[in-house]
Amino acid sequence: MKRRLIPALAVFQILLISNAFPKSLAQIDFYGIASKDTEKNMLSMTEDIFFAQLKELEYTINDRRSENFSEDFFSGNADFSQSEKPDTGIFYAVISKIDAAEWKMELVLKTHGHKEPETENKIYNSYYKILMESKTSLRGIVENLAKTSGEENKTENNGAGSFSLENLAGNWSDGKFLSKIVIMRGGRGFVIFKNGASMNISVKIEQDENQAQSVKIVQTSGNNASYFPEIDRQKALELAMTAEPIRWTFKMEKTGILSGTVETLVQSESGKIARKSVFAQWTKN
Repeated sequence: MKRRLIPALAVFQILLISNAFPKSLAQIDFYGIASKDTEKNMLSMTEDIFFAQLKELEYTINDRRSENFSEDFFSGNADFSQSEKPDTGIFYAVISKIDAAEWKMELVLKTHGHKEPETENKIYNSYYKILMESKTSLRGIVENLAKTSGEENKTENNGAGSFSLENLAGNWSDGKFLSKIVIMRGGRGFVIFKNGASMNISVKIEQDENQAQSVKIVQTSGNNASYFPEIDRQKALELAMTAEPIRWTFKMEKTGILSGTVETLVQSESGKIARKSVFAQWTKN
C-alpha cells in the first residue's frame, strides 16, 4: 500500500497516481467512513457531507453506506463484494485522532485488477477542517482522474489530423483568466477562473464537409458575473442575467495546443459592451 503524509495547509489533495483508475471506470461506490475516535452522530454527518460532494463529480456515485460500516471495517468484516466489477471503484475514508490537536484522514480507493488500493493521508489541526476542506479534496480526485485518463489515452497528433475526446481529456490552462481547465473523457468538464468562479462545460468534436475537425466547448452552468472579469463589476452583474452561454471553438494546432476563438461579452476601450468572438488558446499541462 502506498502512503504519504501531506501538510494540513496544502490546498489540493492528490488522491490518484497514474495507474489508479482503469480506463473503463464508470462509477464509484461510496462505503462511508470508519473511525474509532468520532462520535456516531458526527460520523454520520461527515459521511453525508462527503457523499453530497461526491455526487457533484462527473461519475455515477453509488451510495453503499451501512450503519455498521465502521465496526465491520475494524473487525475485518467489511463487505465490498457487490462492487468488484471492472468499471467500479470502491471509495471510503478512515479518520483517526493523533492527539488532542491533530486528526488524520486516509482516503482509500480500490479498483478492479489492483491488489493494493491507492491511499492518501492528510493531517488536520481540527475535525472541523476535515468538513470544511472536503470539497477541495474531492475535487482533486476529479482533476487527477482526468489527467490520468489523458495520459493513458494520449495518441500522436502532429497537426490537423484526427483526434478524440480521449486524447483531449486532462488539465489545460489559458494563461489569461482561467487558472484551471479540466476536460473529462465523457465530454464534460469544468473551468476555474483566477477570481475563484467555477463553470461547468460540455465538450464536443465536430467534423465539417471537408473532414476537418473542431472542438466545441459550451458553458452549461448558470451565468455568473465573475465569468466576465474584463467588464466593470456592476455592469457584469446586470448583463450576466441575460447573457448567452460562453462558447469556445478550437482547432488542434498541434499536440497539446487548442487555438481558436471564444464568444463572450467584451468591453471596448470606449466602454461599450457587446458579445464578440475573440482569440483564445488553451495549452495542455
